Amino acid sequence: MVIQLFKSKKSTPGFSYTSLLLILFVQLVALGCCYVFFLKHGYLPAPYVLDKNDTFMDFFHPLFWSIHEGRYSEWNSVYPSLNFILLKVINRLIGSGEQFADAFSLRDSERGFELVLLIIFFTLPLTAFFSDAWNLLSKLQRLLIYLIFVTSTPFLFCLERGNLIILTLPLIAHSYSKNGLPRAISIALMVNIKPYFLFLFLIYVFKRQWKELIQALTITGLLFFLSGIILLDSEFLLIFSNLITHSKATELFSVPELLSLPSSLTVFNRILDSVIFHDSHLPISLVFLSRLVLIINMGSLGLCAGILWLANKRISDNHLFAAIFIMLTNINCNIGGYSLIFYFALIPIFLRLKYSKYYLFILCILSLPLDFFILFKAPISSAYFSFLLGDHVFVNWEVGIGSFLRPSANLLLCWLLTFEVWKDFSSNYSIKHLKTDSLQNGT
Repeated sequence: MVIQLFKSKKSTPGFSYTSLLLILFVQLVALGCCYVFFLKHGYLPAPYVLDKNDTFMDFFHPLFWSIHEGRYSEWNSVYPSLNFILLKVINRLIGSGEQFADAFSLRDSERGFELVLLIIFFTLPLTAFFSDAWNLLSKLQRLLIYLIFVTSTPFLFCLERGNLIILTLPLIAHSYSKNGLPRAISIALMVNIKPYFLFLFLIYVFKRQWKELIQALTITGLLFFLSGIILLDSEFLLIFSNLITHSKATELFSVPELLSLPSSLTVFNRILDSVIFHDSHLPISLVFLSRLVLIINMGSLGLCAGILWLANKRISDNHLFAAIFIMLTNINCNIGGYSLIFYFALIPIFLRLKYSKYYLFILCILSLPLDFFILFKAPISSAYFSFLLGDHVFVNWEVGIGSFLRPSANLLLCWLLTFEVWKDFSSNYSIKHLKTDSLQNGT
C-alpha cells in the first residue's frame, strides 16, 4: 500500500501529489518539533553534530583560509584551490575578514556571511531544475519536490554544517543531461570542488570511452593547476599529501560525529575497529562482525561495479549515473551523510528507471526525520557553547534510528539498481545471442 503512493496519476512516471504533500507535511511537522526542542534545550537535536559551537564551520573555516596563508601547510586543507577562489570573491564582496584571528571570530562578526550562506543553500537547488531532464514533471510537482528537499534531514544537516558540497548540485544535473565537452567540464568542476568526485571518471571507464576519459582528465588537471596559480598559493600541491593523510586517518571523526548522519555501512566497521583497537580483550565475535560489515558493503559495491563493466556500452546513461553516485555515497563514511543530497539532483534519473517507485520509496526513507525515534541517549558532563543560542548548554548525546536505517537503505538502493542493471543486461544479451543463433540456422 505504501508503494502505491508513489504511482503518479499522470501518464508520466513520478510522485503522486498525495505522496508529495504527505511527505512535505511530515517534514514540516518534524521541523516544528525541532524548533520546539531548540527553544526548550538551546541546541539542535539528533542528527546534528554534538559540538554545538561548530554550526556553519564547514563554510567559515575555508572562508577564513581563503584570505590567509598556510591553508595547505598549517590547516592541512583537502579543498582544491577553486573553493578558495570562490570564497575569496564572497569575502571581498562583503568585506575583508583579514582582521579576525580565526574562523570562529569571522563567523561571530555578524558581517552578513550567514545570509549569503542561506541564499546559496536555498537558490542553488533551484538551478538544478534548469536541466531538461526535469521536464517530465509538472511545475507543481517540481515545487513540492523542492520544498521537500529543503526541509529534508540531509539538506538541513548539510546547511547546519555549511558544507560546500551544495555547490555541486547544479553541476550534477548538468553532467548527466549533457554529453561530450559539457559533461567533461561539469565533472572537472565537481572534482575541483570535492576531490572524491574523481569517482565519476568511472562513467567513461565502464563505457570504454577512453578518448572522453582523457579529455575529462585533461580539463580537470588544467582547471586544478590554473586555479592554484590564480590563488597565488605556492603550496597548493600539498593537497595531495593532505588527501593521503586524510584517507588514512582512522580516528578523524569521533563516534558521535560518525553516527550523526551516516550514509555508508562502513561507519559501523570504523566504530567497531576503533573499539577493538582500544580494547584487545573484546570477544572474537566483535572482530568477525566488523569484518562482516566491511565485506557486505564492499562486496555489494564490487558486484555492482562488475556488472557495470560487463554491461559495457549497452548500459544506459541513466543506469550508469545512478549507479556511480550510489556507489560513491556507500563507499566510505568519510564522505559524509550530506552526500545524500546528491539524490535530489538525480530524481529525474530514478523516475526513468524500471523500478522507479521502489527507488523513490527508498529516497523518502533517506529524507525523512527518522532521528526523532531515539535508540540511545547519554548526557555529556561538560557544557557546550551553543552558537545558535549564544550561551553554554548541557547536551545529551542521542542516536536515532536513522543512524542505522539510512546506511542500510542506501545499500539497499545499490542492491536494487544492481539487480535492475543485471536484468536489463542479461535480457539484452540473451536477445542478441538468440538473433545470432537464428541467423546461423538460416531461420
